[in-house]
Amino acid sequence: MRLREIQQQLLVSRDDLVLAGEQIPNASPAQYRLLGILKANQAVHILEHTGLFNSLIGELRSSSFYNSPVDSIKVNAQEYSTIIKNINRIKEDVTLLLDSFEIALGSHELVSDKTISVKIKKLKNLDELLEIVDKLKKVIQLPLSEYSEGGEVKIENFDSGSFWFDFLLPSAAGVTLIGTIAWAGAVIYKKYLEAFAFRSYAEGLEIQKDHLENLKEAAKKKIDLDIEAEATLIQNNFLNPNDVEQLARLKLSIKEYSKLIQKGVEIQPALTAPEKVTNLFPNYKALELLESKVKQIQN
Repeated sequence: MRLREIQQQLLVSRDDLVLAGEQIPNASPAQYRLLGILKANQAVHILEHTGLFNSLIGELRSSSFYNSPVDSIKVNAQEYSTIIKNINRIKEDVTLLLDSFEIALGSHELVSDKTISVKIKKLKNLDELLEIVDKLKKVIQLPLSEYSEGGEVKIENFDSGSFWFDFLLPSAAGVTLIGTIAWAGAVIYKKYLEAFAFRSYAEGLEIQKDHLENLKEAAKKKIDLDIEAEATLIQNNFLNPNDVEQLARLKLSIKEYSKLIQKGVEIQPALTAPEKVTNLFPNYKALELLESKVKQIQN
């Protein structure tokens, strides 16, 4: 998980790590009532995904606080002490980490409607880095240059957890365009996987070599047609429908991004992007479920 993503999860959780407690009068042995369970529980579950508070959350997991379906519970004195102590300790640690992240990463406020994030997996050498940067220029900078406002793509932030770059684009419309290209590239990547699976299957059959080569060539032509269909849709929606050279550049951008996905590169929306922007980008954890927008329009 990237550091800036952890920072966001700490931010959304911190203010909910609050419990109110009171001793129940005349109870013997002593009993306490805890209030505010639901919000605190939600915050603990968010923080659990960071893997930073395993020991403290582990103690809470064995208490009646964890996964409580109600906002108020009664506990004995020992459990009350354990829950309050761990919630307070987690909040102290969250605050300390946020102060450290602020120093290390700078302000967490990004221009979310103009920002995209790019994930690059661990690199072997500089040659591999240069190859990826060259392809990213074709995927991001090249199509943005088609817009009348043009503009430079700027590096806003860098943080670890693989390698993450936040890029500031010239406009919010540019984010929509790049998200659509990323979706198309992911669709083509899926097509390549399907073609490879078909090729492996065909090679296992007793097919004459010339027929096998014809099947491979047909699969390649089908992918080329799919790339053109994706590029045409993007051009019609965002750019000049009559520009043949522009279409060729869009086809290149889509094809290059499908190759980048194979190398573990992901173009994603900003962490704070609204749902309508997030939905423009593919879900890389479920690419097998991805559908082409061309197909959706045809349907």
